[in-house]
Amino acid sequence: VEAGLRLFAERGFARVTVRDLCREARANLASVGYHFGDKMGLYLEVVQQAIAAIRQVGDLATQAPEGASPEERLRHYVRVYLPNLVRQDERHRWISRLMQHELSEPTPAAKLIADRAIRPRLEYLSGVVAALLECAPDDPRVRPSVMSIQAQCLFYLPRPFHQVVAPGAWPESDAEIERTAEHIVRFSLAGIRWLRDRSESA
Repeated sequence: VEAGLRLFAERGFARVTVRDLCREARANLASVGYHFGDKMGLYLEVVQQAIAAIRQVGDLATQAPEGASPEERLRHYVRVYLPNLVRQDERHRWISRLMQHELSEPTPAAKLIADRAIRPRLEYLSGVVAALLECAPDDPRVRPSVMSIQAQCLFYLPRPFHQVVAPGAWPESDAEIERTAEHIVRFSLAGIRWLRDRSESA
């Protein structure tokens, strides 16, 4: 599993062979079949570890204090979610690399990742946005607003290309991360209010 974690994160599912995995793990070539059935079985075991880590962050981000207002729930979400994106330690950086491979070349595990790790968090955020808009969660304004909030946060994932595009834009200190989180919250709230007020005046 540790060998799979390293290789799948580095190369993606399609570019890793069973022979590669066994060589990396210093294991017999039949080990993958014996323990996991096939390469996909081992990959799914690695993906389950990624899902557990993603869910852990998602659970923290979606557990605002009881009685919190929609604005407070959004602020809590961003303040928890953003630092975890910015400050990924090496133990969890492999998850981002694995997700990048799934984004560009989805495997049968993509739906599992979406259903168990990503959708619960987005459904929570949809509820927050719907409350801010004072509408139902299936209102056509909700999804684009949720995607906008997510995109603002995900921009700060540590990626070499982003450093070329916007050098010096990455928050590093606690204070910088806090300021960035607050900007995302205020910017998002302003846009959501505009959508709400525009609908009321229509």
